[in-house]
Amino acid sequence: MLAGVIGTIQAAETIKYLAKLPSSNLHHFFYYHFLQNQWMSMEMCWHPQKNEQMPISIEELMNKDYTFSCWNEYEIDWQEAFSMIQEPRAIFLDVRETYEEPKLQQDFYQVPINLLNEKYSIFKQSDCIIIFCQTGKRSKKAVEILKNIYPYKKIFSVLGGINHLNLHKI
Repeated sequence: MLAGVIGTIQAAETIKYLAKLPSSNLHHFFYYHFLQNQWMSMEMCWHPQKNEQMPISIEELMNKDYTFSCWNEYEIDWQEAFSMIQEPRAIFLDVRETYEEPKLQQDFYQVPINLLNEKYSIFKQSDCIIIFCQTGKRSKKAVEILKNIYPYKKIFSVLGGINHLNLHKI
């Protein structure tokens, strides 16, 4: 219940700021820091040069292409993944559970994401790790985990995972 109350308060603070509602703390955003068990305040300032990037109507908001603004530098599509796998010491890593379908016939490493922290040493010799799962969500998390361990390696998540793979190509 506490999380719901705190979340509601934080959402209200965000709405007040974005809507530019009059407030005694217009340029401050209040949030709860769980580790320190206290309310905190962050000063916010408005950047007029950002206004040109903001949609001015609901229609513009709905039709805006957010691909570039939400782009993740560690995400690639399957075409890029298959071209990168040609690099020496590049590997595919499947972070799905062993029971998940479809099964792929290639020699991919398979390490479920919950075991990644224990089995990361098998990737020491790899220069490039291309990670996939069913939808791309777990592979993004796996990139974070492995980037913390191997910050200088090329590590990528395949956008959309197996769901975006044309299985007839492999």
